[in-house]
Amino acid sequence: MKNTNFNKSVIGVLTLLAVVFHGSGAIAGCKMSRDPKMNYFISYENKALGMFSEAAEKAQAPSVIERCQLDSGKFLMLSLGVRRPTLNSDVADVSFDGQLIDTKCSIENSFFKEQPDYSERSKIIEQQHKVLRTCTYMQIFDLDNKPIEFKPEQSHCKITRMPTGSLKAEGDFCFVRIRPINRFAVSTVVKDECRDVNFLKANNIAPQDVEAALNAYVVGDDSGLSTEVDPIGSTKTRLYIAPHSKMLNLSDDFGADTPRFPTEFNADVHMGELKIRGSKETFTVDMSLLVNNRSQKSCYQGMCASPSDFDVPVVGQVELFEVQKGGKENYIDAWWHAGLANPNWQGLMKSGPHVLNETELKPGTHYRMTVTFVDPAEDFTLFIKDIQQMTIDLKGLQGTAGLDSIAPIMALTSLVGLPPMENLPSMSSPNMEVEMERVLKTLQKLGQDRQWPSYYNDVCNSKRASCIKAGKSKFYSKLTLDFTMGDFNIETGSWDLNSYTVKRESPVFGNYTVNPKALPTVSCEVQ
Repeated sequence: MKNTNFNKSVIGVLTLLAVVFHGSGAIAGCKMSRDPKMNYFISYENKALGMFSEAAEKAQAPSVIERCQLDSGKFLMLSLGVRRPTLNSDVADVSFDGQLIDTKCSIENSFFKEQPDYSERSKIIEQQHKVLRTCTYMQIFDLDNKPIEFKPEQSHCKITRMPTGSLKAEGDFCFVRIRPINRFAVSTVVKDECRDVNFLKANNIAPQDVEAALNAYVVGDDSGLSTEVDPIGSTKTRLYIAPHSKMLNLSDDFGADTPRFPTEFNADVHMGELKIRGSKETFTVDMSLLVNNRSQKSCYQGMCASPSDFDVPVVGQVELFEVQKGGKENYIDAWWHAGLANPNWQGLMKSGPHVLNETELKPGTHYRMTVTFVDPAEDFTLFIKDIQQMTIDLKGLQGTAGLDSIAPIMALTSLVGLPPMENLPSMSSPNMEVEMERVLKTLQKLGQDRQWPSYYNDVCNSKRASCIKAGKSKFYSKLTLDFTMGDFNIETGSWDLNSYTVKRESPVFGNYTVNPKALPTVSCEVQ
């Protein structure tokens, strides 16, 4: 029986922490290492499991928690929770118990006829939580082989000591006592039985992607009632259960050690919210794209999945023009808008603000913004190459200029799982050169030996009835937004934008031209 007091106290606190959690470890004495995203895969077709992308270089690499002398006598609370963006991609819910809090939010002025309600979104979280609890557990051990104090049977966790001396922790919230002698190493382990298709079927687990987070907290006690809850770190985790090659078209087979990914892309993209801030020659463009990653499923031997049951990159090239009275376009600037669309997600995808250096935007002037999508994988590659060159340029500047160009790098934390960079965007820290070198090495790896995203052969609509070959057309979708610059709004801190015209050209997703009074935005009821 579940402890309801535990749920009310701890889960409420953790939900708030999870939304703002960046793993800074600024409050507690314990420090947790900042690690790259841990990517795990299961292929029941080949009866294989392993790791991919950067995580594959360090098999079962643990997150290290140490320097806990100041927290001696307290408890370390560990939880592997489902991580899922809200309707705004830059804010995520992390569910530790499979429940989703209803925030009473929806997308206003949407271009979609329907959007997933709370029941549908909650069901996805519940299913993904079940996958985590069925197919994974947390492994805990001491780096110096010192004893770890714990209770085997806990309200929401069972901890077992393994023959190797490590601890196997299974449950929503697991506690171990903090002693000054301990240096903890924590990792996620995928269970062998999940390679068996019959085991997956028996547990109603279908092929899918699960975005998760292994979070660590220092708490006052192990009752679950303590209000003393300090976050010390988080490691992003992804569990990819590959579909059968006869269910969906997959990338090339390079052996059981390399996962294969769907080669059909279905993310339907529209223009989202647009805000322009700043003045004189320093204007900032903050935009989003309205994305729907939901499509028809295919079945094979009693299991079903769609290409939208998996993460997909959404990357488009943005261009901004001033439009003269005769219709002539004067080029202003170009940049990339990049984000990750999680499984069966619909919402506003943000990519960080873009600064227009030495550009004067004038009230009453007609402007045009276009976003062009050509090939999902190739667009991603070009985005990475541009960021790589930008990083080289910034590294050469040694923090003396170009501070505004940092924002695109921040988009990588969600798109490819780059560890958070504590010193950005100030660039005034003496460690900045080290940080930039780390970013550069990660980007170089992505460009040379990237396993995800692989290539896409086809771009299809959500019904999977209309398709074109990826990269074989001028574009698979192009968005155009015309607007007039209004006056500066002191209340919103941004410029009023008027006279919208939104146009989409797509041989797959359809064409339209509309004149909306407002662009899509997330609206939440006052609670």
